[in-house]
Amino acid sequence: RTMSPIQGLSEVTRMPRLGVIRLGVKEESSRGSLYPRAVDYFVCPPEVEAVVGERPKVLNILLPGNEVEDNLPLWLKQYGSSKGLVCKGDGQQAQRVNAETGELVPIECRYKTCDRFMAGDCKAIGVLSFLLPNVPGFGVWQIATGSFNSIVNLQSEMQLAKRVCGRLAGIPFQLTLEPIEVAPNGKKKTVWVLHLRSPLTLLD
Repeated sequence: RTMSPIQGLSEVTRMPRLGVIRLGVKEESSRGSLYPRAVDYFVCPPEVEAVVGERPKVLNILLPGNEVEDNLPLWLKQYGSSKGLVCKGDGQQAQRVNAETGELVPIECRYKTCDRFMAGDCKAIGVLSFLLPNVPGFGVWQIATGSFNSIVNLQSEMQLAKRVCGRLAGIPFQLTLEPIEVAPNGKKKTVWVLHLRSPLTLLD
């Protein structure tokens, strides 16, 4: 006979995550501690490198969702030096780890007026989920970025593509790392930011 759904469970699905692609490498300081260093290529696991090659600057991808926020959810996050994620919010509400019990406690998220945000301990993080159609496996790969420029680029380019095509899922895109010049604290430097390009023309 036909099985009836279990309310609260049968409708819950989750896109399988195959792995993480990074935008930096860990290096050891003169004191022996590890610190992250940004690089100008995608740091891929071996199974991805086997298909795209070493140190790629372009990845051929598909997006799994039709909404920008489904493909690139944004959260304010604070990490502890040894405790992992200690606070996560959306600018209005947040969940913070209670230091005594270790449980998540709901609190108000004060965003830019929060002491932790102003101190630089809390940052806006976007996690891009995408499919690599030429890499074996059914599921998504993810890249996390705290770059303001990368987040704005990806959001803007997805919004434009959806207005033109009416959807995002299944459209071939190229995820690229491209250089821009910035001047934090008045000092110019080159950083690498994410873009979502398309090999299609508007006629296509």
